[in-house]
Amino acid sequence: MSVPPTRSTLASRPPRSDAQRNRDRIIDVALLQLEADPDVALRTIAKKAGVGQGTLYRHFPDRDALLWAAYDREVQRLVDAAAELLDRLAPLPALREWMRRLGAFAVANTNLGLAMHRSIATGDDPAPLGYTRCADAVSTLLGANQRAGTIRPDLTRDDLLLALAGIWQLNDPEPAAREARAERLFDIVMAGVTTEKHDGV
Repeated sequence: MSVPPTRSTLASRPPRSDAQRNRDRIIDVALLQLEADPDVALRTIAKKAGVGQGTLYRHFPDRDALLWAAYDREVQRLVDAAAELLDRLAPLPALREWMRRLGAFAVANTNLGLAMHRSIATGDDPAPLGYTRCADAVSTLLGANQRAGTIRPDLTRDDLLLALAGIWQLNDPEPAAREARAERLFDIVMAGVTTEKHDGV
C-alpha cells in the first residue's frame, strides 16, 4: 500500500516543466516591467506574462517574494559568469569582461534595486544583497590573475570591491550614459590594479 506524499516531500519535488516555465516567464516580465516602473503592479506583471493572478501568487505569494526571486536569479547569473569566463578566456580579459557584465547588471537593475530598497526600508538594515556570492566570484577572478602575475600581488578582494563600488552610484539619466561611465570607471580600475607589464590591457 502506497503512502500518501507529505507536505515536505511535495515541497522537495522539482517543479513541473510547465510550472517552471511560468515562473521563469513571470520573472522575465517582472524585470522588463521594473525597468520602466519600480512600482509596477503585480496584476500588470501577470497580464504581461500571460498568466492569471492566481498563478503568479502560487509562485510568489507577495511582491517581496517576486522581487527577491528576480534579484537572486540575476545575481546568480553574474556569479556563474566568473567560472565560465575563466574557462574560455585568459585571466585578465576574463576579469575585464566580468566587470563589463557587472556594469550591465547595475545599469539594467537600477529600478529593481530601488523597488527592493523600498520593500525593506522599514526593517533593520540587511546585509548587502548578493554581496557574499559576488565577493566569492571576485575572489575567484582575483586569484586566477594573481597566479598568472597579471594583477598586483598585494591587491585584496576587498580592495577591488571597494574600487568597484562606484558602479552603484551611477546616476546618469540615460542607460547609455551610465554604461559609458561604467566603462570609464572599469578602465581606471584596471589601470590601477594590473602589474606594470600588463598596463593598458
